[in-house]
Amino acid sequence: MIKKFLPWIIWGLGSLFFFAEYFVRVSTGVLSPLLMSEMNLSALVVGALSAFFYYAYIGMQVPVGVLVDRFGAKRLLVLTTFLFGLACLLFSFMHQIEWGYCYRFLMGFSGAFAFVGTLKLITIYFQPSQFAMLAGITQGMGMLGAVIGEAPMSYAFHHWGWRPSMFWIAFIFFICSVLFIFLVKEPAPSKAKVSSTLWQDLKALSRVKALWLNCLFIGLMYAPTTTFGEQWGSMFMSLDLKTSVTQGAFAVGFIFIGMACGCPLVGFLSDRLGQRVGVMRWCSVACLALIIFIVYQNRLGLSFSHATMYMLMFAYGIFNSAIVPSYALSSEVVQRKISGMALGITNMASVIVGSIFIPVVGFMVDHVGASFHHYAQLSVGDFQLAFILLPLCFVLCFILTFFIQETHCRPL
Repeated sequence: MIKKFLPWIIWGLGSLFFFAEYFVRVSTGVLSPLLMSEMNLSALVVGALSAFFYYAYIGMQVPVGVLVDRFGAKRLLVLTTFLFGLACLLFSFMHQIEWGYCYRFLMGFSGAFAFVGTLKLITIYFQPSQFAMLAGITQGMGMLGAVIGEAPMSYAFHHWGWRPSMFWIAFIFFICSVLFIFLVKEPAPSKAKVSSTLWQDLKALSRVKALWLNCLFIGLMYAPTTTFGEQWGSMFMSLDLKTSVTQGAFAVGFIFIGMACGCPLVGFLSDRLGQRVGVMRWCSVACLALIIFIVYQNRLGLSFSHATMYMLMFAYGIFNSAIVPSYALSSEVVQRKISGMALGITNMASVIVGSIFIPVVGFMVDHVGASFHHYAQLSVGDFQLAFILLPLCFVLCFILTFFIQETHCRPL
């Protein structure tokens, strides 16, 4: 009986790690105003604090793929959940921003194993026809974590203090590490998996044009969500809606609620229709229209109510779930034995553009507007000018879909 449910237990623990990692990842969005006031920091500096997570996260994606292909996911997830908890614990005692960079970097290093490790477990323990749906649910778990990282984390930071909150969050990861040790049973990797060299695997991947075009697509598709949803959206919405940062975070949280619903839905729809690229194309068009309405409503002569903005955010999250068929496509255009590396590269691509945009937007907010330097002096217009990068991403996504090979949900 236990063996029957063992794959689901293994996948569930991986998803739990991804869920918890994600709400810590996005929490800097609501922490930024507190740090700017407490430590007298600029938008560029707190943007860099958020981006340091992604620098390590991005750098580890190829090594993560290689490691899970060769050594399995269990022992790596045991170690990295513990390291993530340790980073959160140390961050709670941080008084110099330089140390904050180090701890965020360690979070990104260890958090890099959560999603790719879980996707690799799916490829091992489930049928290929289940991949998109389970990957979508896993991504949905991350989006639920992002919801927690917005308004609930803002409430916790303001009512209990951000230091005590981070201190106790650390123990979630310590518990996960223990659960991986005692509950996860994973077969040892076969000798066949270690027969090829890293160079041979990378050389094989380098010849798959569809993989690299798809990586560019997913990077551009998720960059606006990383930039707006995970970092600057809470501050922007508090100014745009003339409300508190907590209420602004509540509004932005609807993006991730939408993705939590949309990831499994879009994954299922993609499987059902037998289409990856077609779903990706029309989702990019919808995201383009929605991000323009969300960011530039006043310049379009519109004045949406709070409820309407929540609905627009939710719809944006639904359509931004096109990253799920994009992940599935990456697993279908390569050989199964190097699927972990392909998924690692794809996951790296999904955040690399956004990690560049976060400090760039902070720099633009600091220097291109008439305001500067203190959260209380920022204006909606300062952010809108910097956010011009976001709709451009979706225009490029739409164009790319005409050059990406369609797999029709079958391994090529």
